[in-house]
Amino acid sequence: MALLEIHMLQMLRDRILVKPRVRSLSDVLIVNNTEKLNQGEVVSVGPLALDLQPGDQIKYGLFEFPTYVEAGVTYQILQEADVAAVVED
Repeated sequence: MALLEIHMLQMLRDRILVKPRVRSLSDVLIVNNTEKLNQGEVVSVGPLALDLQPGDQIKYGLFEFPTYVEAGVTYQILQEADVAAVVED
């Protein structure tokens, strides 16, 4: 399990730092969005996060999660139990 430090930020216990996939809509407004889960990339994991590693693409709930912003990039802090699935290639 790799522990990536982003400016002195190290995940503890089963916490994971996720960079959410942001979809930009130009001039098209999609009204009928049927997606039930967010998707993002795991950036860092705590020592008790056993099933995930940095680089994993994951699906997780649509809840409000704590955020961390660095260099204009917004990250979300989740617990491993918040992850519904790992997306495989």
